[in-house]
Amino acid sequence: MWKTLFNPNLPSGRRRLFVFLLLVFSIVGFGTRHLLIHLGWVGSNPEPIPQTPPEASVPQADSDEEEVLAISEADRKEAREVAINFVKVYLQYGPEKEKVFLEKVSPWVTASLLEELTPAGPQSVESMKANRVEDYHREEAGQVVWNVWATLGRGKGKYEVVHEVALIREAGKWRVQEVTPVEYPDLHGE
Repeated sequence: MWKTLFNPNLPSGRRRLFVFLLLVFSIVGFGTRHLLIHLGWVGSNPEPIPQTPPEASVPQADSDEEEVLAISEADRKEAREVAINFVKVYLQYGPEKEKVFLEKVSPWVTASLLEELTPAGPQSVESMKANRVEDYHREEAGQVVWNVWATLGRGKGKYEVVHEVALIREAGKWRVQEVTPVEYPDLHGE
């Protein structure tokens, strides 16, 4: 009898088998769920979750921490000028004039960067431009980031290099915190 009722070779038998299996799995699934809820293993919460007022969930800033002020457009322009001036000097001086280089860049860099900085030049800088990097998280932390493009002359040709310059406000002035070359051509091969 079961062979004729659920004959997989006939379309009606396959449909009956599907409905039967669907019914069995539904009964088993919902029955198990009901049993687990009834036994208290699922869905019950013996300890109520305490409700905290919204004021308590907001972290309070320590009074010792310096509050980061919003960065204005004038701040960005000032930081841009510092970034351009720094990269120009950074590219113009070579390792043989490191003391002069460090004296020139010291007003524009943080003390930690000044300790590890070496000049990347000497290169003849023909033009400079800067594009702002919009990084919400860095600006929220008080940093302004600029990509500074420098057009350099080499022999009869020209090429461009890009440096990502991150600046922070230190003692009321914008200073370079880190500089990273973004694109650099192979200067040794032609």
